Amino acid sequence: MPIVTVRAMSRQEARERLEAGAIHLAGHDETWVVSIRSPGADPLPFAPSPLVVEVQFGDWDPDQDDDPDRSSPFRPPRGRRHEIVQAWQADAIAAHIALARARPGRVALLAHCDAGVCRSGAVVHFAAALAGIPPDQVMRDNPLIDPNRTVYRMLAEARRRGASEPSEPSRGG
Repeated sequence: MPIVTVRAMSRQEARERLEAGAIHLAGHDETWVVSIRSPGADPLPFAPSPLVVEVQFGDWDPDQDDDPDRSSPFRPPRGRRHEIVQAWQADAIAAHIALARARPGRVALLAHCDAGVCRSGAVVHFAAALAGIPPDQVMRDNPLIDPNRTVYRMLAEARRRGASEPSEPSRGG
C-alpha cells in the first residue's frame, strides 16, 4: 500500500504546478501522475517519465444515464462515441496505478482532467480503494469530485482482466 495520498486536480492547476516545478507533492518519495485530456486538447508539457501516463478521452458517462431513450448530456452524440473511455485506456491507467502501488516508500497519485471533478475523480477513487484509503478521507482531500461511473467501471474491469501492462488500442478503438 505505498500509495498514501490521492489527489484530483483541474488541468489548469496541473499546468500551474508544472510551470512552478511543483508537481511533486512534499512529504512523498514519488508522485505518480495520470494526465487525462479531452479530445482535441493539447497535452500538458510533462517531461517523459515512467511516473506519468497520458490518455485522451471525453467526459461522457453513459453508466449515469438511467433513460437510454432520451437525449442526455452523459452520452456522446452520434459520431463521437469513440470519445468514451476505451478498454485500452483503462488498461493503461490501471497498469500505471499497479506500478505505483508496487513502489517502496510513500507514493502520491495525482490525476487531472479538465475540471478535476469527474474523470480524475474516478481515477483517485479507484486508486484509493486499491490502496485502502478510506472513502471519507478521499472526499475530505478532494471535496469537489463527482466520479465518472463509466471510467470507474472500466478501471475495475481492467483490474479484473489483470491489466498490469498497458495494452495497445484495437483498430477502430
